[in-house]
Amino acid sequence: MSESTASSSSSAKAVIGLCFVGLAAAVGVVCVGRARIKEEAEDDDYDTESEYEEEDYEEEYAEDEKLGVIYEETGDHQQAVEYQVEQYQQQQHQQRGFNEEKKEEYLSQEQLEEAAKMQRRKQLKKQQSEKAFALNEKGLALFEQGELEASLECYQQAMPLFEKNSMELATLYNNIGSTHQEMEEYPKALEHFKMALEIQKSLAPNSLELASTLSNIGGVLEEEEETLKESLEYYQFALQIQESLAPDSLDVATTRNNVGLVFKELGVLAEALQNYNQALDIQSRHNPNSLEVATISNNIGGVYAEQGKPTEAYHCFEKALTIRQELLPNSQSVAATLVNMASILHEQGKLEEALAKFNEALEIQEQEDDVDALDVAATYNTIGSIYQEMSNLDKALELFEQALEVQEQEDADTIDIANSLMNISYILRRQASYDESLDCYNQALELRQAEEGNEGVANTLNNIGVVLFLMGNLEEALVKFHAALELC
Repeated sequence: MSESTASSSSSAKAVIGLCFVGLAAAVGVVCVGRARIKEEAEDDDYDTESEYEEEDYEEEYAEDEKLGVIYEETGDHQQAVEYQVEQYQQQQHQQRGFNEEKKEEYLSQEQLEEAAKMQRRKQLKKQQSEKAFALNEKGLALFEQGELEASLECYQQAMPLFEKNSMELATLYNNIGSTHQEMEEYPKALEHFKMALEIQKSLAPNSLELASTLSNIGGVLEEEEETLKESLEYYQFALQIQESLAPDSLDVATTRNNVGLVFKELGVLAEALQNYNQALDIQSRHNPNSLEVATISNNIGGVYAEQGKPTEAYHCFEKALTIRQELLPNSQSVAATLVNMASILHEQGKLEEALAKFNEALEIQEQEDDVDALDVAATYNTIGSIYQEMSNLDKALELFEQALEVQEQEDADTIDIANSLMNISYILRRQASYDESLDCYNQALELRQAEEGNEGVANTLNNIGVVLFLMGNLEEALVKFHAALELC
């Protein structure tokens, strides 16, 4: 048994030796690590206090190691092993704490540098943002003042300062698009509205901002007859979003009105009227005596007029006029409403009342500086036609000639000029001024042959034939009648 015991004892010692070798190796690794940290600390000019702490730690560990040796020499091998393991764990814990402390110092320096960089970036971004918003606001103010080129210049300067693919940049694109639209540069307007749309579709796919951009695109497409149906699709998509988020909002009312306009242009009067009435219902609840209510009422009146319902049309025009006269007296919108009312009265054969309304509208148009001169020419022609029906030919001729003069000065459409020439020719014919009448008819014929279809040309040829007949030139008259007949 003794041999067995001795054998056991030798085994125990062997195990202890292995444990100590393992511990020593581990301690060696740790010491190397600490030395490396110390060298780095010296290079970075750390204070000497950390060095003293390190030395105290080494002395303390040396004393503890001696105690482990005493346990071994006294034959208490188990106690020696447990003690050495405990000391090793304490050493590792202390070493980790020492390393973590140094690491925190390094991290804090790196974090400070990074924080400083971030602060500089934030400050620069803030400055750019403030400048961008200031330029955008300046552009909006210039737009309101009608300074469209200067407005665009501000927007272009602001563009690179906004963050890419941001909602702010989308708003800027919308502003640029609106400016191009006001300048009647529709392809450029459409391009920028669609750029805004792409950003908003990715960042806010079901937002009121997206709906607004869709409406803007619809407004551009509405300018061309061939894109009316596409315009309607954009308006209806915008309406779908708006009604899902704010069904009773003024945005919905505006879009409903726009949808009504497109339906009217397409000749779908029932749909136009339905959308106008829905828009009017919302606007009336929010602002019963607003210019928006006046506009929609005027639009509804236009539909009723085309449907052959003059009484309903006149009532709507009258409502629009009352609001406009109160809010914008003597404005072009008042003049336009008066013209609409006068047109209804004219169709009803109420010539005196119609003449009074037309003259009231003309007085406003002639006083306004920013009036479209061609609108004035149109009013001259209409009033002239009423005087013609009242057999006041001299007054009618005077107004037709005024209309022609304005049209020629303003480089009006050739068809409009041809129509004025036809009006003048008719009055001259009624006054038996055949040579002058024939001259005007021939001028009108030349313009119509260049621009119009067969119907307008045939009508002019027929009128020329009438004048030639009245002048006694029967053969020439017959030639003109045949030529007109061939075109019918």
